[in-house]
Amino acid sequence: MTVRHMNLTNIDELKNFLKHSGLRPKDYLGQNFLVDQEVLQEIILAADLKPTDTVLEVGPGLGVLTEELLKKAGKVIAVEKDERLFEILSLSLRGGTRKRTDEAISPEIATRPSVARDDKRQSVKLIHQDILRFHLEKYISGPYKVVANIPYYLTSKLFQYFLQQQNKPKLLVLMVQKEVGERVAAKVGDLSVLGISVQIQADVEIVQRRSLSPSPRLVLDKEIGDLIKGSDKIPDPAAANALAGRQVRDGFGNKQFPLIVPKTSFWPVPEVDSVILKITPKEKFPEIKDQKFFFSIVKMAFAGKRKQIKNTIKNIEALHLAGIDPTTRPQDISIEQWIILYKMIDKLLLKI
Repeated sequence: MTVRHMNLTNIDELKNFLKHSGLRPKDYLGQNFLVDQEVLQEIILAADLKPTDTVLEVGPGLGVLTEELLKKAGKVIAVEKDERLFEILSLSLRGGTRKRTDEAISPEIATRPSVARDDKRQSVKLIHQDILRFHLEKYISGPYKVVANIPYYLTSKLFQYFLQQQNKPKLLVLMVQKEVGERVAAKVGDLSVLGISVQIQADVEIVQRRSLSPSPRLVLDKEIGDLIKGSDKIPDPAAANALAGRQVRDGFGNKQFPLIVPKTSFWPVPEVDSVILKITPKEKFPEIKDQKFFFSIVKMAFAGKRKQIKNTIKNIEALHLAGIDPTTRPQDISIEQWIILYKMIDKLLLKI
């Protein structure tokens, strides 16, 4: 059973392979394997990969996304924490088979250098490591992108890990829980500490559907999600297509098709749907000189999220100087207003 003869986006083949290899998905590592080829292509399209790109993949698992990345990028560095998956993927990348073996792959790094793909020279490096302990500067010195179907329990920590690197990625394309993605990309009225923490360091967007032809797999509406709720099967195409034809428009009047990845795009099936986030790190607010102090103010205010800000920020003078109505709720305050408030509080404290 070689990698070339398997389609691991097919649930039956995936299950057979896992059984053959003596593997079981580990809940505590968030192992839900992507089994949707269309979603894979949406991730690749969102990453806008070039032959000169270096890509860092977090949690490659069985290498389904890794193989797609190699078709477009010049170099892929994949960091896998699970020892057994690392061993199996190492063997595959070396051109072996994906069968069970009790012989451990001894090196912590497996490589497949100079693989010829479409007349381009490409390579992959697989590293056995917890991403949060990964010394990025040891392996990457130049520009790079992060593309990953990440374990959901790591989401917030991964945002912090990459956005605080000295060498930040030029783009992150990440599959995340739908609710988390919506919080990260939220606008004024729905802002949270998580959303503010990412948006002060990067531009954020939820990937919109590229294809105009509706697909029963890629959910565009909650009602389509209801069609598949409690089922591991694709919804009726006719019913799904009727709903998928709905359109929304952005602020410029352009047609958009919000993309929601249904939970049935994974196996084992998780409890929630997902979205694909595009995060572009930028030096957006250099006036925030002390981020620790800035977030102490934001977190204090959000401790009473549904309450008026005057109940958590007692410095009414600073609120007035920042142009913030004391009866405003934290989620309704723009990032620009938070920065002004931070400056006013800092200024008033210096006077004491």
